[in-house]
Amino acid sequence: MKKLSYLVILIFLAGCGSSKKGLQEQLIPQNVSNFNIQMLKQEIRENPKDAEAHLKLGLIYREMDSLNTALTQIDTALQLNPNYSLARVEKGDLLIRTGHPHDGYAEWFRMLQTEEVEEFTHEIARRLGQPNQIIQLTNSNNNNAYGIYSYDGERIAFQSDRSGNWDIFLMDPDGKHQIQITTNPAHDEMPVFAPNGKVIAFTSTRDDKEHKERVDMNRNIYLMDIAGTVASRIVETGVDDWYPAFTNKNDELLLVSEKDDPREVSFEQRLSDIYMKDLSKGTLIRITQNESDDSAPASSPDGKWIVFISNRTGNFQIFRMDKLGKVFEQVVEFDGQCGSPHYSRDGKRIVFSADRNDGNYEIYTISVFGDKLTQFTNNSAQDGYPSFSPDGKRILFHSNRSGKYQLYAIELEILSPREDVIQLLEDKITQSQM
Repeated sequence: MKKLSYLVILIFLAGCGSSKKGLQEQLIPQNVSNFNIQMLKQEIRENPKDAEAHLKLGLIYREMDSLNTALTQIDTALQLNPNYSLARVEKGDLLIRTGHPHDGYAEWFRMLQTEEVEEFTHEIARRLGQPNQIIQLTNSNNNNAYGIYSYDGERIAFQSDRSGNWDIFLMDPDGKHQIQITTNPAHDEMPVFAPNGKVIAFTSTRDDKEHKERVDMNRNIYLMDIAGTVASRIVETGVDDWYPAFTNKNDELLLVSEKDDPREVSFEQRLSDIYMKDLSKGTLIRITQNESDDSAPASSPDGKWIVFISNRTGNFQIFRMDKLGKVFEQVVEFDGQCGSPHYSRDGKRIVFSADRNDGNYEIYTISVFGDKLTQFTNNSAQDGYPSFSPDGKRILFHSNRSGKYQLYAIELEILSPREDVIQLLEDKITQSQM
């Protein structure tokens, strides 16, 4: 797991906008029960041409997982009223759920070609898992990844291989004024700002003189000022140390290390734990002690909680613990792998990447209590290492959707425009034909 953090791990370890309820919730009775079904059937017997009653009955069957019966009722509603837009939205959804994705996406595509009602465009975008507009911040022939905002939101630090190896760069939040601040021939990666905005922590392979291939190199953690003029190593364990993350204090740094795995095994098999480095005292405290890999720590804004990933239950899932590592809670439980969790500045939400067991990582948010899950990207490429802007208006992430890894931002206050949803549907239709 440790060495994967090269390009492969850009997603894995690197591992809120539109929570609007679906339009169908305006129609579904609060209590789905046989009584409700009987009432609607009676209503349909009395008025068999009531398209809305057929749609309501179809939605109830859908909630009961009787999807084919639901589709029959919604088809009836559309026969009675071919222009019933909400029924067309639901038909597309049911076609996708019943194993006919091409037909479902095509239904939505045809609808958006004729319907200009924003409400339905936004509903389809939400169901596609891309409710908000996405903008590209970097665009080059090289990889740009692992972006993170400064605490005041005025700058983004990131890593780029445009000079032939990974170096640390800074840029404005809109992607302009990119400047290189490390020029070492080694690989400098995963920059993070201290709360005061004056210091950046990062990982580097500059102390590994033995290995030539990046994937084999051990990393150490360094500090430097934002001008990049001073860089000093702060952790010396003799093994791989990576994934720095400041707490809410300038002198407390979380990190990941394999230093306490005593087994004589290869580095790929060594287990990692999360540690706290007190920069003022020079002490290094082990926080997690588990026969598993614990990684990707991030502090809550108040410094009381740490969110991280662990494979202690099988796949890498998201957990949170108190600062001392005494209280543990699982936040996310997916069938696939999760990575790169970060808190929102208000401490109420966590953004992360996950592959939902299909190998394709997308961006999600969830509340710290494990509810209110929202998907924000839906792309055949790999999307990873997301983090909130300090004002909560954006989610920064990297993706190889344009070929090389580039940095993108999800605009949490701007819904996906119609042309973006249509393009996404065209892509999905093409993919469903393969």
